[in-house]
Amino acid sequence: MLHWDRPHCASERPFGILGSLEDDPTIMRKARRPTKRKEARLRTCFVMMPISDVPTYESGHFDRVYEFIIKPACKGAGLKPERADDIQVTNYIIVDILRRIIEADMVVCDLSSRNPNVLYELGIRQAFNLPVTLIRDFKTPRIFDIQGLRDIEYDEGLRIDKINQAIKTLTTTLKNNSALGKNEVNSVLQLLSIAPANLPPTRSLAEDLLQNKSTESAIKAFDNLGRELARVQELVLGKPK
Repeated sequence: MLHWDRPHCASERPFGILGSLEDDPTIMRKARRPTKRKEARLRTCFVMMPISDVPTYESGHFDRVYEFIIKPACKGAGLKPERADDIQVTNYIIVDILRRIIEADMVVCDLSSRNPNVLYELGIRQAFNLPVTLIRDFKTPRIFDIQGLRDIEYDEGLRIDKINQAIKTLTTTLKNNSALGKNEVNSVLQLLSIAPANLPPTRSLAEDLLQNKSTESAIKAFDNLGRELARVQELVLGKPK
């Protein structure tokens, strides 16, 4: 019987399955390549609240409410908070605000000080029967037209112990509201069985031009038809005296 002796050296790895895989650079590159995970889209939360200073509050009060209560609560609920002054673009700001009011997954609306801009934005959101989480400070009384909707109260003094409790309550409420179905009552519209508003279909500039062109063509066709009828009438009845 013949025996084949294969020379070995101290630095040589034993030959086998593992050795053959490690010796193949293509396989090892694939093995070391990190797997790509599909990142889930972070749900958005638009914040409607007073931005400028309010005379009956200390300067910067609502900035502190946003930074120390609303932002931590949103992040704790898995939401990305955004306020109107966070939009860092130079286009028409009202358009961006309206788009976020309608398209945001969730909205936090601070009714404190009964700011008219905030109430206007709330009305738009409710016109589409979209979910809203309402908050207000203790010194702001309830608003009659929306008093049937639950809200979360917080201490306008912003004491640290009160802030922590407000964050906890708001985080839980945001999670619960985000889990509600589409058929939940988000506004008075649904109680009255009124269909929510819908955005009209968007059209490109080219489509508008085509439509205008078609309208112009129709007008020209009617003008030509009118002239032809006048000519026929002239041939049949003669020229008017």
